[in-house]
Amino acid sequence: MKKKFSYILLWIFVILPLWSEQLGSTTYGYSLDLPEGFVLVDSSGDGKGYQFQNIIYPVDILIKIYDTSTFDSATAALNSTLIKLSAKAEVSQVDWRNTDCIIAQFSMSLNGKNNEGWGVCAALPEKKGYFLMLSYAESNNNQENSTFSAVEPIILSAIDSLYIDRGSFYSAGPVTTFAFPESEEQSITLNIAGKEIPTVIYKEDAIANEFVIEREFYVLKLFADTELWVQAWQRYYRQIYRDAYHRLKRPAFDIYAALYRSDTLERSKKEPAEITKELLNWVQSFEYQRDTINSDFVSLPAVLSGESGSDCDSRSMLLAILLRQMNIETVIFVSPIYSHAMLGVNLNLPGAKIQVDGTEFLLGETTDSVELGLVAKEMSVTENWLPVVFP
Repeated sequence: MKKKFSYILLWIFVILPLWSEQLGSTTYGYSLDLPEGFVLVDSSGDGKGYQFQNIIYPVDILIKIYDTSTFDSATAALNSTLIKLSAKAEVSQVDWRNTDCIIAQFSMSLNGKNNEGWGVCAALPEKKGYFLMLSYAESNNNQENSTFSAVEPIILSAIDSLYIDRGSFYSAGPVTTFAFPESEEQSITLNIAGKEIPTVIYKEDAIANEFVIEREFYVLKLFADTELWVQAWQRYYRQIYRDAYHRLKRPAFDIYAALYRSDTLERSKKEPAEITKELLNWVQSFEYQRDTINSDFVSLPAVLSGESGSDCDSRSMLLAILLRQMNIETVIFVSPIYSHAMLGVNLNLPGAKIQVDGTEFLLGETTDSVELGLVAKEMSVTENWLPVVFP
């Protein structure tokens, strides 16, 4: 049952840190948003080879950049590496980012011990080369609960954290794309501000986003009792945002086109505040639902289509993505102390705000019918809120 709170209108100012710096190369144009705890243990010195190990869990990562003059395909680059490691693998082509991309599940022997893992090899834009990444852990097939089984979500999450271009930040990773290729479109109708708005999503969108949510929740729990818990929380939400963003692109366009598109200057000046307020009112009317057993975060396509009820963080994330696709800057704020989440939107309006890296974000409560900028008195301690900033 939702609690009823007293709400206050006030100004809150605080400087909070942005999300952790990603690993990557400006030369080759790739980056990685790895799970927490990975440290560099070796490198080739030429910027083309790296080895990382996790300081908490027994997971290794190998990264290699191959020139296009060395190999003419991702398959050739990956196979060459697997042969050198005497690894056995199942290899599959993936239609990801309109580039030559390969996913592999492999096994090999290292120092007399069996290891299993996943790998990806993708052609980098502008013919900068082939990016290859292998992540693996020791396995014991004779044990039901092997080390590999316990850390495989970390491995899959690491492989899925690859970005090879700007668009990668707003689309599913290679693992999720492989597991859930686009299929048939599903027509849905949204009821916003008194209007019926037809739009479409893909039939696999809800289950694909749920797959990412549950995998990343498993990873989050692995770091929940470590000193890296804050970074793990922020990364958890970034991964959901990334996967859901492209799944909500068409609905965001159709909402904007139906309600707010206008050629008049007067209308354009009012748009951001109007959009935010009407969409906030819309999500506040959703069925409230919590899952205290699993991740307690509902697949965003399922929330959008009305197939499932939702809680504060699902609604805040849904609005953050839809509004961002309408060129309105957003963040979300989460609080383990309050077990709550809120939307943050960059609007110059009176109300409760939290400042993140110099930008003041107006707060939006998504689970109670209150105006934009009102915050419950019981949740007004700024230090108890963590910002989640998106690309």
